[in-house]
Amino acid sequence: MASVLQQMGSSMRTWLKPAAWAKPWKRLPSATVDALVLSARPAAKPGARILGEAQRVRLNRGVEPLTRFDAQSARTRAARALYQDGSFFERAQAELQRWIFGGKDQLPLREAFENFGRGINQTATDDTFRTLLKTRQARWQRLARRHGLDAPTHFQLHRGVNSNRAAEEVARVWEQSGKRGLSLKHHSVNSWSLDKQVAERFANGSEAAVVYRANIPMKRTLADKWVDGGAFLQWAPDQDEVIVMGKQLAVPAREIRVTFQGKTYGYEDRQAFLKAWRAVHPQAS
Repeated sequence: MASVLQQMGSSMRTWLKPAAWAKPWKRLPSATVDALVLSARPAAKPGARILGEAQRVRLNRGVEPLTRFDAQSARTRAARALYQDGSFFERAQAELQRWIFGGKDQLPLREAFENFGRGINQTATDDTFRTLLKTRQARWQRLARRHGLDAPTHFQLHRGVNSNRAAEEVARVWEQSGKRGLSLKHHSVNSWSLDKQVAERFANGSEAAVVYRANIPMKRTLADKWVDGGAFLQWAPDQDEVIVMGKQLAVPAREIRVTFQGKTYGYEDRQAFLKAWRAVHPQAS
């Protein structure tokens, strides 16, 4: 473990300290837009390496043979080589498989996130959570070398929800001309996707649908199908899932799409959305 941390450098060790993680979201004002560095524009962060659509397609071509249901041995070999620790690999796979199963099975990882912020390390899941964080960048560096890519600093991720409440939050932000972003509140640990179409699929429904996009830093992510394999590749290979941490995430106002009454609206035509939305949902005083 010491050798891995040396490779990651002192800058990574800084954000891995529980105290450093606990402070930002305890002190985060509700109106803060950029508190978690979710910049919509790569140029705003010089030197950022954002893994987006082109890299997603390239990586998916590389793991496609591993997504077959009968390719379990190959999946295990590929991911174990990235972990370089057989015991930790087995523990991580067990936790991530529970995450993929969903529902109450996801609670232990969410509780581990809470415990990490409080500086508590009591359970086996807590310990696995910490090790996933500490070794994540090293696993991505190995994967990037395998595919001839630069290891990313950010992931361009999407999340879709089917909710009138979410649409109302967007309306309130778009009504304020100077508002740069929406403070998105969700579970402490949640699923996003590198594939916009996956987010749109999850947003599809009878209510208003909202799709968010943000460039999320590596250090705010816990796991994904490319460096963790296992259940991600076996049970949900088409979701291109990335597990994101943070109860409150700032999503740029220009990077939101809302579908209402059969029409999809972006920031550029927000006035048309507001007119249609307020005709049905007048804003409470």
